[in-house]
Amino acid sequence: MGRVGTPPEHLAVALPYFVTFDGPVGGIHSGAPVTLGGFSVGEVASVALVTHPSTGRIETRAVVLLDPTRLHIEGADHAGSWSTLMNTALTALVRNGLRAAITQTPPLIGDSQITLEMLPAVQPARLELTGRYPAIPTVESAGIAAIAAKVGRLPIDEIGENVRVLTAHIRALSSNPRLNDSLDHLDRTLALLDATVSEAGPQVAPTMHSLQETVDALRQSASEIDSVAASAQNLLSGTMAAPGSSMQQALEELTHTARSIRGLADYLDRHPDSLIRGRH
Repeated sequence: MGRVGTPPEHLAVALPYFVTFDGPVGGIHSGAPVTLGGFSVGEVASVALVTHPSTGRIETRAVVLLDPTRLHIEGADHAGSWSTLMNTALTALVRNGLRAAITQTPPLIGDSQITLEMLPAVQPARLELTGRYPAIPTVESAGIAAIAAKVGRLPIDEIGENVRVLTAHIRALSSNPRLNDSLDHLDRTLALLDATVSEAGPQVAPTMHSLQETVDALRQSASEIDSVAASAQNLLSGTMAAPGSSMQQALEELTHTARSIRGLADYLDRHPDSLIRGRH
């Protein structure tokens, strides 16, 4: 099953750079893709938690490998070194708003990756060249409210579609009647979630009542997904399926999705006003 944001199979040139985020961000792992404008330009080499006892600060520092051949730098003199060429290009891009951020594709539920984005209104920054590796400045990743403001709604339809793709894959791998019953029940729950969000209108939740209905539907969907994953896991435990099998991978993604949906419901419960548009 294809996955959005798959890291490149091979980097023609691999130049290391630091990207550092405030706090323990989690979710990013070695091999995750690095993208720019939707194009894969590298991958994450390593991720580490860094503590500063003198200030009490915690950071997440990643080393990313960027491939300058994927940027197709216009007017570049390829007689020089790749490092010089790349640093010159990145210096200009950072000056004009290039920043690194952690994103998910699809939003909220997909695998985490590092995205290089050109942002129009950011604090001035520069490519730091004094450390072990050059350091690309970062911005805080957008939260749920920011995502909703950007697209005018929560991407719940993308969440439902992602779940349906996973469950269809699981259904294709198993003909167990009990598991199919659980999948059928989940399909009905997702249909209910679709209907609830549609009734809320184009804005995420115009009223407290519709917001609570959305939260309840999200939590019910998460519980149903957990039930499907548990049933499939019980079925899997009685087979010789390897830990890295296609079924196991689908179950891990399904469990991750349930956790993300539950986190979304909890966020809406704690911050209802952030997504109620037009409320006086």
